[in-house]
Amino acid sequence: MVKKLLFSSTATQKRVAVLEENIVVEYLVEQPDDCRMLGDIYRGRVENIVPSIQSAFIDIGLEKNAFLNVVDIETGLIPEIAPQEDDLPKEDSPKNDSQKNDLPKEDLQEDDSQEEDLPKENPFAIENLIEEGQEILVKILKEPIGDKSPKVTTKISLAGRYSVLVPDSNNIGISKRNNERRQRKRLKRSLRAMLPEGMGCIVRTIGLDIDETLIYEELKLLVSEWELIQKKALEGTEPCLLYKEQNITTQAIRDWFSNEVEEVIADDKDVYEEIISYLGKVAPELKNRVTLYTQSTPLFDLYNIEKDLDKSLRRKVWLKSGGYLFFDKTEAMLAIDVNSGRNNSEDNLEDTVFTVNMEAAKEIARQLRLRDIGGIIVVDFIDMKKGENRAALEQKMRELLRNDSTNTACSDLSRFGLMEMTRKRVRPGINELMTEVCPSCNGFGRIFSTKTVASKIDRWLHRAQADNISSQVKILVSKSVFDYIERNNLQQQLENNHKVKLLFEISPRLDQYEFEIYTDEQDEQITEKHL
Repeated sequence: MVKKLLFSSTATQKRVAVLEENIVVEYLVEQPDDCRMLGDIYRGRVENIVPSIQSAFIDIGLEKNAFLNVVDIETGLIPEIAPQEDDLPKEDSPKNDSQKNDLPKEDLQEDDSQEEDLPKENPFAIENLIEEGQEILVKILKEPIGDKSPKVTTKISLAGRYSVLVPDSNNIGISKRNNERRQRKRLKRSLRAMLPEGMGCIVRTIGLDIDETLIYEELKLLVSEWELIQKKALEGTEPCLLYKEQNITTQAIRDWFSNEVEEVIADDKDVYEEIISYLGKVAPELKNRVTLYTQSTPLFDLYNIEKDLDKSLRRKVWLKSGGYLFFDKTEAMLAIDVNSGRNNSEDNLEDTVFTVNMEAAKEIARQLRLRDIGGIIVVDFIDMKKGENRAALEQKMRELLRNDSTNTACSDLSRFGLMEMTRKRVRPGINELMTEVCPSCNGFGRIFSTKTVASKIDRWLHRAQADNISSQVKILVSKSVFDYIERNNLQQQLENNHKVKLLFEISPRLDQYEFEIYTDEQDEQITEKHL
């Protein structure tokens, strides 16, 4: 698969696009007034603890307090709860190495705790782990989305290109894509020997095919960075930012520029030099794949990315076969409906449905990455009768989701043709970044029809009649409502029913769903009186 990374920078935006076979599949954007927080580390103070939801709110110096759930607290840092050295898994034990060493530390502790009788008071309850007023270090786990606060964790980690340093853990993790048990075991031992006591790490997939000395050198830099963070944390008491995650350019190169990427293209000299500078430190052999784009045609236009981005904001996405997808976002989940549309290419209905569903699966996997959709997703595929077709669709969907760097999982098809998915959400999606709520419908997506507005005016007049309305009123409406009232001769009917003289006028500043009513004598607005 041919992969490319494109970087486009202007005065208003910095953008990164990932292309697979010249089709955009992932997209990042950073604007001057954006506050990218994911991965940032803060010194915070526990403001209040809410035992009923096993959560706390942490003051990190921002307008909104951050949200901390009990599952995101590193219990190993609590002396009364932390496992003793004898209880930790042994590196030489085959059972521990294969079954436990890759588990999160809290899972190990929960397994060990089952062997002993727990006290009546749960030591893992949040009110027993932290207390109000306590100073703690937290890392941004999820950026604020909408009205929600940022989500944080005390499980601090520092990401590098080849590895991730986990300062408060003894575990050494190796990417699961390495199935060589002996190599994993040897690498774990060598990493344990070079890391300071009490620190752990995770070797990323990109670090499996490089010289191990590069991993060691990177971990030394990450350890030094962690020591600087700890030093800053001791220099005051007020909540503040201690560590800022790398910018969008460096972060994209760090996380996405692997050996699979054939070319990196940047249309800005400063961005190009930043990429070259970073690669010179971590992967000099990749510098020859980076190109500075200088042509007059905009870089994203050259690869038709702008058109794809515009389509990604639409609710309806057409498929090449003639079918289409319909995206419907609710507060709780995203629903995707698959429709055959104009597709009638196959003689057999089952074959037609199978063709559309398979194409839809491919496009859905792409749209999830491109739109950066998170949370619960429910896909309504077209019903198929053959079991082998259903099984083939499930297998295809899982294969496509493996290409997603964000944690994603899906269920089997239900008897109704529904497939449930979850995708980790850590930042606002493309829809939140590029659009805002419509001021006319307030995000509802629909407005009152002309006949409904006319009925609302009728009810207003009915209420006003009981309040001795003046003998004549002026009503301002939109042109569409004015035309509807005129076309249906409603003015005469309303005057007769409510015993009042009405003067309808068109107001260009009013939307279709709006109207304003004034007293004709004093020109005083009285709309709110009888709504």
